[in-house]
Amino acid sequence: MRFFFVIPFIFIGAFLIGLTINNFGDRGNFMIDTIGYGFILVAILIGRKKKENNSLPKIVLTNKDDVR
Repeated sequence: MRFFFVIPFIFIGAFLIGLTINNFGDRGNFMIDTIGYGFILVAILIGRKKKENNSLPKIVLTNKDDVR
């Protein structure tokens, strides 16, 4: 489900990084690139979230001889 959010963020970020508008000047293009890198960073952070598996109970085995 999270990939439905990640893929558009990557596309928008790549579009903004590749976009160059001469009327904006150097500072404007730098801001557009920064926003594009931000979109890609957010996509990476969303895509890297680990999914917890709570369907199986955790079994704790204890051994009296096992001293740590």
